[in-house]
Amino acid sequence: MVLLVCSTGVRQTVRVNGLVGLGAMGFPMAAQIRRKMPASSTFCIYDIHRPSCENFISQFSKFGSIVVADSPAEVAEGAQAVVSILPDADIVRQVYLNTQHGVSAASTDPNRLLLECSTISPTQAREVAAATKELKAGYYVDCPVSVSYG
Repeated sequence: MVLLVCSTGVRQTVRVNGLVGLGAMGFPMAAQIRRKMPASSTFCIYDIHRPSCENFISQFSKFGSIVVADSPAEVAEGAQAVVSILPDADIVRQVYLNTQHGVSAASTDPNRLLLECSTISPTQAREVAAATKELKAGYYVDCPVSVSYG
């Protein structure tokens, strides 16, 4: 669960169903999410480097079910919220905007929350946000874990 607090003070709890990107930052983030989820919930993960997924399952399946997706689209399918943390803007674009395997290839859901934690420029984040909105892939939120630059 993620607690969102809007600038207006509105608070909403959202269930995170999946994460894309199990690198140096994404792996511990995914671990924390899986630990906090109810044991009865399924957590869906995807990383282009399959051994990272296998390592994650071996360490954290004791907390509940983990499914390795074949694509970011599979992570997003039916999800209320997806977190991604990726190395650069080109990969962010591929993960979200690829119409065959990206998040935008999943069933349309303009209410799906897309929490993008990569450190990309504000301009790049706005471009991806506009495209995901147009494709009805979800509501994209730029949430860099360090700083946005540009």
